[in-house]
Amino acid sequence: MKPSQINYVNAHGTGTKLNDVMELNALHKVFKDIPSVSSSKGQIGHTLGGAGVFEAIIVALAIQRHRLPPNYSRTK
Repeated sequence: MKPSQINYVNAHGTGTKLNDVMELNALHKVFKDIPSVSSSKGQIGHTLGGAGVFEAIIVALAIQRHRLPPNYSRTK
């Protein structure tokens, strides 16, 4: 698959400045125009082994419904 064929990325989204900046830098290296990006970690937390399952379900529903999952972030 070519980067131009991708229109959505489910990001890791740790919510930390360093990790989120590194993730954004990686997206800039791969994509000429960054596609839509969201992360569910702010909503479901870090569920360790279950995180992949929950995120797969969220992404499958997003594709089925043609809607991007909302992002949630806490401000301190």
